[in-house]
Amino acid sequence: IFRHKNLLKIAVLAALIGFGNSLWSEKYIWNENAKSDVLRPYTWSSQVDGENSNSIWKKESPDGSWGYLTSTPAMTLSDNILFSGECTVIVQLEKDISVDKIIMAYEQGGSCPVTSGAYPVTIDLNGYNLTCNDLILNNNGNFPVNLTITDSNATKGNFIIKNGFDFSDNQTHTINITQGANLKIEGTVTGATSGTGSVTIDSSDKTGKLEVTGNVENNGKGFNTNAENLN
Repeated sequence: IFRHKNLLKIAVLAALIGFGNSLWSEKYIWNENAKSDVLRPYTWSSQVDGENSNSIWKKESPDGSWGYLTSTPAMTLSDNILFSGECTVIVQLEKDISVDKIIMAYEQGGSCPVTSGAYPVTIDLNGYNLTCNDLILNNNGNFPVNLTITDSNATKGNFIIKNGFDFSDNQTHTINITQGANLKIEGTVTGATSGTGSVTIDSSDKTGKLEVTGNVENNGKGFNTNAENLN
């Protein structure tokens, strides 16, 4: 009986280890160096090449280095998607995507340093849904975020934030929603807790939609919306 109990414990432990590994969070960063043509969008999975810097995505290894991918990452609810903002990026969805965190103007040292993170990033929902648990605008507070959420397949796509929306305390960020895209903030808006940081959500073509159903903490300090332009 004692032997059987030990074997059961070992089996349960092995199962838990395997389960934990399946949920291990991966970090994928959009490779800004691959973007030589900023006038057209690149799809989420285009230009994957593990042999050179043309690869769209780079993945963080356990030692902290970043390597090019030979295939499009599956990306799951445990994964983090990073945009450093070092050059202008336009990315277009080809299907619904759900991930853990999306970080804009992500600052990372080592083999993936960020020297200037304020270039605009445009996400074209293309009629699909991009869902994340958390959206973070600049993780270390050194660069402003200039994010456009658009939908070339107008009025169908949603950018959904399930748990939390946060922006750095000492930068002025902007989010522009165009072409009927919809930004849904279902989680808590944390925002500027001590500094002068802010985010302004607007719609330059007056077609963007904003839905805020989560709590807005700190009396909404730094969280600004242009209600006249938003639907």
